[in-house]
Amino acid sequence: MNWYKSAKHDFDFGKERKTLWNKMLNEEMDRRDIHFDLENDDSVGDIKRIGLGITGRGGLDDKEYAVFACMYTAGGDWENPIVYFRCELAIGTRRDHKFIFIPSYEEGNENLFEEDGKWHAQDSNSADWSKRDEPRLWKALKEYAIEVTKRDKADEIEYDDPTFMRNLADR
Repeated sequence: MNWYKSAKHDFDFGKERKTLWNKMLNEEMDRRDIHFDLENDDSVGDIKRIGLGITGRGGLDDKEYAVFACMYTAGGDWENPIVYFRCELAIGTRRDHKFIFIPSYEEGNENLFEEDGKWHAQDSNSADWSKRDEPRLWKALKEYAIEVTKRDKADEIEYDDPTFMRNLADR
């Protein structure tokens, strides 16, 4: 028995990692009323770092906020794949929280269709599933990450927009 291979397998945490991401993904699908199968859930690229143009309020937290994200597609065997992002907020070199972002149809997730007020994956024979506007999808992610950061970290960040705190209070 090769103890290294056995130990490496025991400390892989693949099942736990998948469970964590799937729980967050299911919560985001419910929140956005976008539903698709997770059967073919695959990464379609490398992790990218996206600067958000937001900094902390000085001191040790005077660091740029960024999001690390990886684009994924998922869908059943008879569904066109739906794009979503697995993300992690970073403040300088410190990692903060993980989140999922599922772009809407309007944000470039073109394999979605609306039925009874909910969004679903199109059948695989209904459209060219390989078409996706990646720059538009990444732009939507950046806008969402900025919005979430401003909302969740409002007491920690500096932002040049004087109406931001007033708009945040109106939500």
